[in-house]
Amino acid sequence: MRELNGKIGWTITAWAIFTSLFHLYIAGFGTMEPRIRNAMHLFLLLPLAFILYPAWKKSPQHRPSAMDVLLSIASMIISVFVIISNDRLNQRWEYVTPVLTTELILGTIAVLLVLEATRRTVGTFLAGLTAFGLLYYAYLGSLLPGFLYCRPVPYSRVIEAMYLKQGDGVFGSLTGVSASYVVLFILFGSVIAEVGVGDYFMKLAKRVAGWASGGPAKIAILTSALFGSISGIAVANVYTTGSFTIPMMKRLGYRAQFAAAVEAAASTGGQYMPPVMGVAAFIMAEFLGIPYFDVAIAALIPAILFFAALGFMVHFEAKKMGLKGVPLSELPPWREVFVNAYLFLPIVALLALMIMGYSAFMAAFASIFIALGIGVIGIFLKNPEVALTGKKLARSFELGAKNSVMIAVACCVADIFTTSISHSGLGLAFTSIVTSASGGIPLLALFLIALSCLFIGMGLPTVVAYILASVIGVPVMESFGFSALASHMFTLYFAVIGCVTPPVCISAYAGASIANSDPMKTGWEASKLSLTGFVIPFAFVYYPALLMEGSIWNIIRTSFFALIGTAVLAIGMERFFKNKISMISSVILAIGGCTLFFGNISFGIQLIILCVISGLLFFESKTFIFNGKR
Repeated sequence: MRELNGKIGWTITAWAIFTSLFHLYIAGFGTMEPRIRNAMHLFLLLPLAFILYPAWKKSPQHRPSAMDVLLSIASMIISVFVIISNDRLNQRWEYVTPVLTTELILGTIAVLLVLEATRRTVGTFLAGLTAFGLLYYAYLGSLLPGFLYCRPVPYSRVIEAMYLKQGDGVFGSLTGVSASYVVLFILFGSVIAEVGVGDYFMKLAKRVAGWASGGPAKIAILTSALFGSISGIAVANVYTTGSFTIPMMKRLGYRAQFAAAVEAAASTGGQYMPPVMGVAAFIMAEFLGIPYFDVAIAALIPAILFFAALGFMVHFEAKKMGLKGVPLSELPPWREVFVNAYLFLPIVALLALMIMGYSAFMAAFASIFIALGIGVIGIFLKNPEVALTGKKLARSFELGAKNSVMIAVACCVADIFTTSISHSGLGLAFTSIVTSASGGIPLLALFLIALSCLFIGMGLPTVVAYILASVIGVPVMESFGFSALASHMFTLYFAVIGCVTPPVCISAYAGASIANSDPMKTGWEASKLSLTGFVIPFAFVYYPALLMEGSIWNIIRTSFFALIGTAVLAIGMERFFKNKISMISSVILAIGGCTLFFGNISFGIQLIILCVISGLLFFESKTFIFNGKR
């Protein structure tokens, strides 16, 4: 992203602040038709994609080029036309009323602008994938045989679907989610960062876990669980918290590669953690047609299991290497932690309001003002870390808008992609391919879907990775009888975990750049640490008690055994309990740990597995025979 100075910089800062204020207004006070709201959303954010993101590495890095300015103006025009023509567009008959020449030209320009903005802000892969979907819908599908065939579609109809149709294309429903929810939560994250909540998260994590064996790594896990959920981008979380935690881990004896892997895995796992789940929760609620809070509740147990497993892995690695925690002299005193506990108030308010039944965007709206109020109180308390000066207020609103650009563009292009897939029938073709390749075996179909989601999710922000993966994977899973909620959660997990899965593993690359370690080796180590992220989705699709579905007894029993399974799996993967254990035992423990995740096993068999595991651990820790010791 460009750093702009001078008159251009001040102009963009003012534009960004106005953008944040506009979204605050429509959340709390304004009412707009969806098409006008979505068009205003892109009118404000799409131009910033061309001004703030250079087209090429050799493009000017501290000022926009003439072409950037031209593209930004064009991106305003396509939105202004829709706003002015809204009444007429509402009255036209979709796919019956002829598309005007002006609409055809502007619609073509709109699609091309969004693809170019995607290439700049998100990456070439997503832009190319969306372009392929468009070509398939408009032309290629009519040339292919069998279930890949798509009947020919006039070009005017393609543009109508992408530019004029209510709920689809450029101004579609996902763009609406971005306008309603996403920008508010990104702004919320920017505001609480300026009033010191992010720093408080770090201090709290240091005080709670820093003293323990492997304390610095546990600090990374806790801060990423707290901060990563709100950030929405795993890589951004790596750079935010990793710049502090990775050097600390290295200083206290962790291998550079392991330190980077811990931060990468934890930051990626933050996208699973309620209440925000990397903003994917809002999209999922929109897709499922259920309250957002239901999605957050369903995601809670799997997220806790992921971070618990990561914590166990870190703990046993530290014990194996004989690592100590952070010296007490470097930890913040408990008094400081308790005195500043009021900084948690915006997060508590956010959760409380949603529990009380308020909509997610209203809860975010109120929580933003609570955070601003805390900043004002900080002025009277003369606390420079919390005090919200005019400069910090302007910066929070500016960064809130600038950080929304990539997500807004990503949601917009995802709308284009999903429209292409749904209108062309390519999703049904993928369902036929998976069903045929799996031979109708559900477990094999799940493996194929998981691989597809991993491939799609590599290198993409959480929201986009989830949208693309769900469009492809969810219909297949539902055709095999899996519930809609479990299907969406399954695709989310595998789309997100692509951030630590080689060969792309961008979160691991980010961590490696801070730790000066080998990126690919870091990626493999991060994948090992994130192993539960590969196991948990298979568990909850077969036994939805992990998603808070079913009786209280089943939920408690399943969660209890799954938590034990995370510890046992960690012991098996690290090959350490009280001492190094044998390869045979580690394999048995890893398999046993994975088995405990699946609650559809009878209670008696679970107890037998638990007894076998306990006996094996006792045998290893006491006799050491498998290790060649007497």
